[in-house]
Amino acid sequence: MLFMIAVLIGLALPNIATAYLKATAFENSKDGTFMLINKPFFELQQYVSTILNTNEPETPPDIDISNLKQFLSQAKTNANFWHSSLFPRSVALAADVSTYCTASIYAFRSISKSSQDVKSTAPARKAEAIAKITNILQYLKRQSEENKKKAQQVFNEIRQFSLKIEKDEKDAIGLYNYYFDKSNDKKHTRDLIDKINACDREIKKLEGELRNVVGEMKKGVWWSFLNPIIAVGIHIAQSGKGKDIIQKLKVEKEKKERLEKQLSLKEKLVEFAEVQMRSLNDIKESLSKVSPVFEKITSIWGHIKDDLNSIIEMVINHVDPSDSINGFLHDFGIDLWQNLKKKADAYRSGAYTAQPKLIYLY
Repeated sequence: MLFMIAVLIGLALPNIATAYLKATAFENSKDGTFMLINKPFFELQQYVSTILNTNEPETPPDIDISNLKQFLSQAKTNANFWHSSLFPRSVALAADVSTYCTASIYAFRSISKSSQDVKSTAPARKAEAIAKITNILQYLKRQSEENKKKAQQVFNEIRQFSLKIEKDEKDAIGLYNYYFDKSNDKKHTRDLIDKINACDREIKKLEGELRNVVGEMKKGVWWSFLNPIIAVGIHIAQSGKGKDIIQKLKVEKEKKERLEKQLSLKEKLVEFAEVQMRSLNDIKESLSKVSPVFEKITSIWGHIKDDLNSIIEMVINHVDPSDSINGFLHDFGIDLWQNLKKKADAYRSGAYTAQPKLIYLY
């Protein structure tokens, strides 16, 4: 847009330097990349992709998980809104920049052709050139106004999304506190440990009984010297007492395993909630850095619109134009806008093809 503004200032006021925005306003100042390419933005993409692929953790049967179900449902709803609606519209802002670059380049060339007629002594020819230039500028102004509205809408919704993420974080903190308290419920934990210890005692008792049965079986099987293990195993399987002990031993071991798993699942619930809490805190920080980028895009379009409006007023008022178009082109360069278009298009093409790396949430 800079070259356009520069040229038009040249048309309006000879030998006056411009302070209008350059195409580089849409680029990161540090490395010249398109402004939507930044680390916090990709961190947000990673979180959204991860939470959409996060399932409910396995939970112990004695703990209420309705709050966890509600948390995950809301977190997925918010993430899906970003994934399916807000993110695509943020990418579309790059398309607006690209389209505007193209329009500006064509507008510049058209104005360049008409610039000499603005200096014509023939009133009709001069008026026609001014009208043509004004129409071109009005078109660019309308486009910048529309782009500002779309950017403002995305910016507003990102702020709303930030509030939802803050609520998700508070809910995750609540989950953590709830499951931490449950995990540290001394009476309940003590009951589980007592039951596990009782299972251990019963298992040792049954194993002792089984050894006694095995000893008796060895004495009663004359061919056990050939293969004691097979002989005793067959005899135990045929013995009612041996089968009963083996069955009881199996039941006790399964019971102990369930109780240990129940104790472990409580700790995993605490871990799950803690990871969610930390992840959401990180994403909240990322959003605090992403939001100003969209605010800046909105501001740039507003600045361009105001600049165009000022130039339109000068052209309409028939201020004598300058013939230093080539000088302004040399100073500001049409290549800035061509390069910006390439960068915006490259961002758009990669935004959907590049899969964000999943981060560990649980």
